[in-house]
Amino acid sequence: MKQSVTKHRTQIYLTDDQYRKVKTLARTADSTMAEVVRDAVNHYHVAYSRGNHKVKEGWDNDPFFKLEGFFSGPKDLATRHDNYWDD
Repeated sequence: MKQSVTKHRTQIYLTDDQYRKVKTLARTADSTMAEVVRDAVNHYHVAYSRGNHKVKEGWDNDPFFKLEGFFSGPKDLATRHDNYWDD
């Protein structure tokens, strides 16, 4: 029997930059923005519960962020990614 998961609807405000980042992560992962935010909350909670009360600083060691610059592509992709979706 599959266990149901209750989800609570909430509203958050993101800066333009945060919105673009979450939207890009969701597209890249073939996911939704809500799932990206839930994953981020879970990641933050795990790090915090392990005693890392400076969680943001702990993300510097995340292997995902070490990939920055690893792949080749347009230099302005991070800031103008929407311009490349139709190409």
